[in-house]
Amino acid sequence: MLFPLFDKDCDLVAWVNPNAHIFDTDMNWVAYIRNGHAWSSESGDWLGSVNGLLCLNQSG
Repeated sequence: MLFPLFDKDCDLVAWVNPNAHIFDTDMNWVAYIRNGHAWSSESGDWLGSVNGLLCLNQSG
């Protein structure tokens, strides 16, 4: 099941499948979630921590 991910201004920025994947608003796969962290699907780089539906960037 996908859930909407909003930024601080309440704009839709992505869709989240908790503990699995993150898709952009065009439904492109952009990240995967493992052990409470998001990783880029393209580069494998760490993007930030994830707690349920709360996604934080690298600076928190």
